[in-house]
Amino acid sequence: MNNKFEPYQQVLARDTIGGVWRAKFFSNYTEDNKYLCTDDMEWEMCIPYEENKHLLGTRDNLEKKQDFEFGQKVRVWDGGDIKINAIFIEKIKGQDFPYKAMGKESHSIDRWIHCEAYEW
Repeated sequence: MNNKFEPYQQVLARDTIGGVWRAKFFSNYTEDNKYLCTDDMEWEMCIPYEENKHLLGTRDNLEKKQDFEFGQKVRVWDGGDIKINAIFIEKIKGQDFPYKAMGKESHSIDRWIHCEAYEW
């Protein structure tokens, strides 16, 4: 468990990666390390509400916020297992595919869902 919660703390909870984040009040931890909320539901994943409220009702994954610089080496992908080494171009806010990057091998500029710093 990454987070320590107090009873009645506002949290977002979901069962699996890809599940919908739901607003809940935390109750306690179960014997099998799940999160029990005040509605007597057990959840596999639980995160603090306040800093993650933008995820409410979405299936988005919790990702580290990173700022990238133009020309930085990164790895990009659309949600599958295949990750592409690339050069970061820009991030466009409010887009489904916000990361613009040029592929190392293809030299084509494409837009991606995910981006992480990566030395290749």
